Parts: sequence; C-alpha cells; structure tokens
Amino acid sequence: MIDINVELRRLALLLHTSVEELDYLKSIGPEGVQTLRLKFQDSLIDDFEPALSKLASTASMTPTSVSEKICVKYLGPTLTSYLSYYTPIKMATKLAQRFAPDFMVEVASEQIPERAKALLEDFPVDLMRPVTRGLVARADWATMGGFVDYLPAEKSLALMAEVPDPVANLRIASFAQNKELIARMVTQFDDATLTALVVAAADGDDVMKREVCIVADHLPESSLEQLLRVSESIPAAQQQTLEDYAAANGFNRLVEIYRQSAG
Repeated sequence: MIDINVELRRLALLLHTSVEELDYLKSIGPEGVQTLRLKFQDSLIDDFEPALSKLASTASMTPTSVSEKICVKYLGPTLTSYLSYYTPIKMATKLAQRFAPDFMVEVASEQIPERAKALLEDFPVDLMRPVTRGLVARADWATMGGFVDYLPAEKSLALMAEVPDPVANLRIASFAQNKELIARMVTQFDDATLTALVVAAADGDDVMKREVCIVADHLPESSLEQLLRVSESIPAAQQQTLEDYAAANGFNRLVEIYRQSAG
C-alpha cells in the first residue's frame, strides 16, 4: 500500500513547496501522486535518454581516471547521477572508488531511487557507508528514505549503524514507503535506543509521532514486548502525548501497549 503522505513529502521537496500547498492532490489518491512525482523526476532524463546512454557507453571505453575528471570537472553531480543509470555496475564501482566522498554524496542526493534500483542492489556496501554518513550530515532524509525502498534489506540493516540518531531514523522513515523494513530495522535496537526513539517522537512534530505509530503497527510480537518494557522508563507526560495522538489517528496498537503499561 502506498503511503500518500510519503509521496506528498517527496513531491513537495521536488517542487520547493510545502506539503500543505499540495493538500489538494489527495483527491487523486496515493497512486496518482506517486505517478505525478515519477513523471516530474523522469521527464528530463527521458528527453535526453539517447544522449545519456551514448555518453555512458563512450565513458565505459575511456580510462577510469579520465572519466572521473570529466564527471567532476565538467558534468557535475546531477549529470553524473543521470549517467549512473546507464553505466555498468563494474564501471560505476571503479568510478566511485576514485570520487571524493563529498562528490559521491552530492551524486547520491541527485539520484532517483526508482531508476537506481539495479545500482543499489549491486553497489558495494562499504562504498555506501561514507555516503550514508554524508547524507545524514546534510539531513537529506528524502534521499535516504527513497534508498530504503530499493536497497536490499541486508544492506539497509548493515548501513543502520551509520544512523545512530533516533530523530534521524524517524525523519528517514517519513520518506520511506517500505515500513516493514523500517520496523525490521527497529527490531535491532537495544532498550536504550528504542527508548530514545519513542521519546524523540513524543517530543517531535506530528510527522515523527505518526512514524513511530506506523512502526508499532509493523513490529513483531517480540518487539512489542520490548516496547512495553521500555515504556516504564518513559515519562508519563510523553507517553500520554503519544497515546493521545495514536488514539486520535486510529493507531490502536500503540494505544493498547500504553494502556497495558498503565494497567
């Protein structure tokens, strides 16, 4: 099921506007908003696909050191990200190994996860670690959330160590459609980290509260027991804030947990 709120956040960033300004798009439904976003993202690439494909083919026959200089000096991160969709994975890996970490982060922030799916599947996880840290430093939650949807689960779990901040985890989750994987990542948290996540949601805005409620909806029973256990260390006022939000928005699973805790 497509989360329309995720799609509206992604589209709002692309259009440099607020989610509130796009509220009228709810009338076309989740699939409609997603289709609109993808068409907007893909339009320029589709128009120049023959040229991009030809350029990538030429680059594959050029020494890696030369291709790296062309990308950095002349193409820049946006065009380099477009070329990555047409570049064989071995060539892309060799180039990435030569790029400075900051340039890699800029390229990643320009990528369209839906188009980069094959690259994300085969790209070495060790090259993704510094990119992940760089995206966190830039607070680029939209790019990271999009990558969560298309990264293999084992890579997402491996990269989780690069995102220790609970607020960052919630922001990334707010741009990801794959809530099951987000919940699976949360199952790896120890009690202290899970407590910090819940407290951050209680103290945060409605987006963060909503995400922790959705995570609770997707957690296995064993993790619900952990959530119930750590609730004992969360101040009553913050528990009440989350319970009130969950009850008002139909997230009954979290409501039940807190009522069990109170009982």
